[in-house]
Amino acid sequence: MAKKSAAARAQKKHEKANKRKKKLEKRRNEPSALDRWKPLTEGVEGLARRTRIRMYAAFEFAEHLKTHWPQTQDLWTIARADATTTDELLIGLEAHGIGTDAKTFAERGLVTESAFVIADEWIAAFDSPKSPHERDFVRAAASVLWLRWLTGLLPNEEVEYVIEQAEVSTDSAEPWAAIESLADLWAELGEDAAGRLHRLDLGVRYTDALVQACQEDTGETEFDLLERAVDILDVVVPLYAPETGANIKFRAELDDLADDALEDDEPNEAP
Repeated sequence: MAKKSAAARAQKKHEKANKRKKKLEKRRNEPSALDRWKPLTEGVEGLARRTRIRMYAAFEFAEHLKTHWPQTQDLWTIARADATTTDELLIGLEAHGIGTDAKTFAERGLVTESAFVIADEWIAAFDSPKSPHERDFVRAAASVLWLRWLTGLLPNEEVEYVIEQAEVSTDSAEPWAAIESLADLWAELGEDAAGRLHRLDLGVRYTDALVQACQEDTGETEFDLLERAVDILDVVVPLYAPETGANIKFRAELDDLADDALEDDEPNEAP
């Protein structure tokens, strides 16, 4: 994290507060997308369309809304599907003419790297038009089967969701949470992390999110997290933002922090 004076930190917080205030005022003057959403007829698919968010985020949002809106209780979400047995999910899919098994699903998953792509392939093969709720079920079921049959491999939609949430955390003055989630994502993607981000065309966005989080100043430093971030930046910055030299900058700051820590640990000489 870049070191700044108390005045500079106060000024930045003030600017962010004004920015959030303007956003809220703008939203108050606009019709709410949620006001226009009709859960009973549009399902989660309609929520994604109305609020202009991706389907994975819409599933998470819909699950949150269940605590507030009675009319959302019966919506199919990933959480609801996860509370359903595998046999029940397969029976539900078969009712729509969709047949699959662990081997077939896993083989297709390794090719697509996405539960939603598999679901959309199933939906495209429907014999007749289906309702938004039925399409919600198919996508949610595919997501849960992925969790159960492709353990250890994150689907593309979840990778993007983690990056989106990290961006939100940084905007909400929680940069350490952003750094931790991005570092955990990198670890979970494993040796193919850089390649996976490249295939998803998310390399630049991931790098920008991590750099922005590291640039935020909270007046405190979590050394271990910053060290994890810099190790990742050493890989992604040369690929996606070489002109910034961000990895070199933060590596130098990390070294300075380490030196300061060593100096603090040195015993004082006796008078």
